[in-house]
Amino acid sequence: MNHASSEMKFFLYEQDMLRYLNRECYTSLNEWLQQSCSVYAKRVAFTSEGRELTFGELDELSLALASYFHFVCGLNKGDRVAIRLPNIWQYPVVAWAALRAGLVIVNTDPLYSAPELRHQLIDSGARMVVTQEGATDSLGRILPETEVEQLLLIPNLSGSAERPVLAGQRIAPAVSFESAVRSGEGWKLPDFHLTMNDLALVQYTGGTTGFPRGVMLTHGNVFSSVMQSAEFSEIDPDRPDLVICPIPIHHIYAFTLNVISICCRGGHSVLIPQAGDTESLIGAMKAYPFTLLVGVNAVFATLLNHPDFDQADFSRVVGIISGGSALREDIVSEWFKRSGTHIYEGYGLSETTGTVSCNTPLARRPGTVGRAYRSTQIKLVPVDGQQAAAHHGEVWVRGPQVMHGYWNPSAEPALALDHAGWFRTGDIGALDEDGFLQLFDRLQDVIKVSGMDVYPSEVESVVSRHPGILECAVVGVPDAPAGEVVKLFVTARDKNLTPQAITQFCRERLVAHKVPVHIEFLSSLPKSSVGKLLRRELGSN
Repeated sequence: MNHASSEMKFFLYEQDMLRYLNRECYTSLNEWLQQSCSVYAKRVAFTSEGRELTFGELDELSLALASYFHFVCGLNKGDRVAIRLPNIWQYPVVAWAALRAGLVIVNTDPLYSAPELRHQLIDSGARMVVTQEGATDSLGRILPETEVEQLLLIPNLSGSAERPVLAGQRIAPAVSFESAVRSGEGWKLPDFHLTMNDLALVQYTGGTTGFPRGVMLTHGNVFSSVMQSAEFSEIDPDRPDLVICPIPIHHIYAFTLNVISICCRGGHSVLIPQAGDTESLIGAMKAYPFTLLVGVNAVFATLLNHPDFDQADFSRVVGIISGGSALREDIVSEWFKRSGTHIYEGYGLSETTGTVSCNTPLARRPGTVGRAYRSTQIKLVPVDGQQAAAHHGEVWVRGPQVMHGYWNPSAEPALALDHAGWFRTGDIGALDEDGFLQLFDRLQDVIKVSGMDVYPSEVESVVSRHPGILECAVVGVPDAPAGEVVKLFVTARDKNLTPQAITQFCRERLVAHKVPVHIEFLSSLPKSSVGKLLRRELGSN
């Protein structure tokens, strides 16, 4: 079968899966939202910083802002709008306004450095940036090199003021959120004839080298991801989900869960504005009878160490979902012992719209990331042409939530998606006889010691059991005789802990070539805004 035939076959398969998941026959995400806003108009959709936003308000504000984008700003279907905001109630308003105007969302981390932000704005060709008042300094330095024509300023807690932002020799007009909404009121938004095959997001993801790459996700990709993950929790319309969201909603999983899924199903999302704000997170867990909580290992570990953790209300919890990094067994055990609830580990990437597999209440196997969601296929492919052990290799994924490709791809990343629709994740894993997927490490993180593979996660799992160690991370470093050896980075709970003690601990539990040769103590490990370990930064040490 030639490539053209394979691509057509996969397209038809994807459309069949989408039709199966889309039993209500929504034409796009927008139609689903508008129906939900009408049905649940008086319910609270989002809470942040003491402000409750009802579905009726979400409908009115997003419609007015969509009209402002189209009629006042002259943004057309397919134009990109960069959203650079923390978890505040205006975020979903802006996101839904962009989608209703037929625009493409570019989610941007507010903590990005100027070079990272510059790359994303130039690469995406964004015409507008939505950011908070007081967060424009780095923008001012890079705007002359971009296609950005206007800034939309969201007020911070101390208020907002309209003012131009200097950008070298150019001035980018800056308009307040309130003025934009007022300017958009009274317009009749045209029908943009959006379909599930229209682009909804250019979601940037970290690459193995260089700058992040833009992942093209359609309305259908997002809808498919949402519908597959919704199998985890059936929502009772008379008692909808209440989800606490400590993960930044510019992250693909939080975006699809909170901005799209929970919202369109009439649920309530409590947004924690600042990642790592444990006090606010604990406060929300005590104040709200939440049903779902999503986090990463570092979030759960921090919560368990908080003195008020045992005061949180777990009475209505359906599930606690973990992703983004390996979940430690001791965290899972202590969490269940103290809360009576299980943490369900899952797996997904930006290229798969955040979903591939997850443990569920009915199918849970600790140490794995669960079974593939319905309509998702997983296969394991031998690495470097070598014969792999049975059910072991690089994880490849295919399904209706898999991206349509990279935005402005180079030759190398274009190979990540083959002609039959299989996405090469770059993760090494194994499937057991019941279809549960176990992940080891990223392919590029595997350490080659005298020709033998060492998985950093395996060494980290052993080291983390030492009572004097708070966190640890492993990378490979060059070594003339062996090619590479293991280097261990540690944050210590015990100030008297020595490298010799750690080495002895490892020798008793690991084969010789997996024992760290170099050990370095750090005050903290580098992490992303969602709490995911940034192993690349350690590799440069």
